Amino acid sequence: MVWVREEALASILSVEMVDLPVSESDAQVEEQFENTNANIMLMFYKRLTSHFFQLQSFVSRLLTGLQKEITGESEQAKLVRDEFNIHKVVVLATAVGKLFGIDSRTGSILWQKLVPQLAPHQRFSIQKLPLYVLRTTAHYPQQPICVVLGLDKQSQESSLFVFNPITGQTVDGKNGLIQLDYRVIQTMQLPQHNSEFIRGLVLVDKQHKIHVYPRSVRDVALNLAKVLVVFVADSDVGDIVGLSLRFSTTKELIAGRVWSLSFSTPRNRITNMVMKRPIEHVHSQGRVMTDRSVLYKYLNPNLAVITTEERNDAQKSSSLSIYLVDVVSGHVIFSAVHKRAKGPVHVVHSENWIVYMFNCEKYRRVEAAVLELYEGKVQSNTTAFSSLTPPPIPMVEQQAYIFPSLVDAVTVTNTEKGITSKHLLLALPMGGIVEIPKSFLDPRRSLFLSQEQKEEGIIPYIPELPIPTENIINYNQSVFRIRGVYTAPTGLESTSLVLAYGLDLFYTRVTPSRTFDILKDDFDHWLIVAVLSALIIASYVSKVLAAKKALKQAWK
Repeated sequence: MVWVREEALASILSVEMVDLPVSESDAQVEEQFENTNANIMLMFYKRLTSHFFQLQSFVSRLLTGLQKEITGESEQAKLVRDEFNIHKVVVLATAVGKLFGIDSRTGSILWQKLVPQLAPHQRFSIQKLPLYVLRTTAHYPQQPICVVLGLDKQSQESSLFVFNPITGQTVDGKNGLIQLDYRVIQTMQLPQHNSEFIRGLVLVDKQHKIHVYPRSVRDVALNLAKVLVVFVADSDVGDIVGLSLRFSTTKELIAGRVWSLSFSTPRNRITNMVMKRPIEHVHSQGRVMTDRSVLYKYLNPNLAVITTEERNDAQKSSSLSIYLVDVVSGHVIFSAVHKRAKGPVHVVHSENWIVYMFNCEKYRRVEAAVLELYEGKVQSNTTAFSSLTPPPIPMVEQQAYIFPSLVDAVTVTNTEKGITSKHLLLALPMGGIVEIPKSFLDPRRSLFLSQEQKEEGIIPYIPELPIPTENIINYNQSVFRIRGVYTAPTGLESTSLVLAYGLDLFYTRVTPSRTFDILKDDFDHWLIVAVLSALIIASYVSKVLAAKKALKQAWK
């Protein structure tokens, strides 16, 4: 056999990058800080043993490295978290019900699991197979847990498949598959975990009844019921309903309708609903202006981007609408209509800005529109955002650009603390994945910049966005028919992991703000050692000479 390829990898629907567990020596160090009421002598003994195991593992790694250098042999890396948390397990869920665990370092398949009864959902005419991480690897010695939500092929009711993302072993139910007696139309992961460090799921069925999985998180859901709101969209009818769980009792979760929006017209349909990623962090709360004032960002965690498309068969044209909706209160924050425009619409929602790309029928080109929302120069609430007592309607900066190519998928880079600059990643039909700085899509760009705008570093407005060849991150490794691009943070703030999936798979790392937190490969370590050694020797010699000089002066 010359080569082999898994055919199911061409139909990936969901991706998660799971952190690897820490080593046993690191886990022992973490255990020391869990029990603060332990005996001092016992804690001292644990500290000595953990240091001994760390020394033993260091010597073992050193000898293994020397052996590989001498013999030239390479052994498969252990599934242990590295120093910068770059090595991960990529968990993939495919349309045929097959799950994969892939080593991000080597690209090899660690495990695979076929669930023939599992089928994907249909949402906005797109197949969906949601994948959730209920418990991460941070809670040693408890194993991590992932769950896939799909449909049972026979009963057409929802079913859950629960497994360990590191090993692929099933966790709950019969062979890991849990068949439900209802069909789920919306899911939400709880913001808090229970005593077992599990962040459970809130499931809404067709009758708008509330269920939770697993049952152990029921108490957490009841405690948070007053602040939980779930929204449900019907793409066929064009209605969106907000359901609040504040009507729940101490024994039962009850959802009640608190708001509803209707986008229903005879030829109008909902095509997209996009929320911010829950793992995203915002480092800067505002934008500093040249007069030293701050323009505060409108950071609404409950803001959803909804796009609708209306087809006019008589005029053989269509129009595209975009709505920014607060899904807790049901308020429409902003709306816009694009005449003679059609999908597919690619939406990126991050921090206080939204970028969406669509096809303009009038000029037969792809256009990219960008929205940035600001509260103003006074921040209404400096502690936490509340949709029940929201700030005034935000000011919206908007601008449009021409993109000289069709687009298959769009996403944004993601880092651990959100300090690094944001870059957009666009998968092109020609096989390239281009990286464009968000500053190119600044809505404050204008043809004639003022002196203040020049001092801010704003780029003059040019309608057409460039595709610089040096920004194509896959170089000559063309990837075709990309379905989506997934990004994940690492332990390095400068680095973001990227996985493009579709007919092909492509994995790499990007550094939007360069590698500002690590040393370069050509860094001269020996020069630093020599300089430090010379300084230490010089200080010691100076100390001896100064002592002799002081002694001579004392005898005069």
